[in-house]
This record gives sequence, structure tokens and C-alpha cells, in this order.
Amino acid sequence: MIDSAPDAVERLIAKLAKRHRDLAFCYEAGPTGYGLHRQITRLGHDCIVVAPSLIPKRPGERVKTNRRDALTWPSCIVQES
Repeated sequence: MIDSAPDAVERLIAKLAKRHRDLAFCYEAGPTGYGLHRQITRLGHDCIVVAPSLIPKRPGERVKTNRRDALTWPSCIVQES
């Protein structure tokens, strides 16, 4: 879990930006609302808010897990680009 406090997000993005040229973010729609999206885009990075109900699932994948999301969402970002 990543802290969603604005100063923590800014520190994390700055740290990642030092190591990587292009950054793209996605997060699950939820209690942080679009404030996180606005902050990330204001810092100059792409950000997608994901509605979990719209992510394609294979038959039998009813259980939602953070691990499964972390493995699935990057491919969804690539498909959106």
C-alpha cells in the first residue's frame, strides 16, 4: 500500500522520476477520489483511474486481489496507449 498523502506522493514520484524517463500511473477508483489523479497529472505524468468492474476477467477469476490487479493493470495501460 502506498500512502496517498500529497507530500508522500510527490516524494515517491520524484524518486521514481530520477530512475525512469517515462512514468505512467494507474490506480483503482476509490476513496482517494480524483485528487490523486489531479496531483499526478499536475506533476506532468500520465494517470489512469481504473474502474475494477470494467477490467476484463477470465472465467473463474471472481476473487479480486491486489496481486492479480498489479499483474493485470499494466497490460490494460499498454492497450489504452
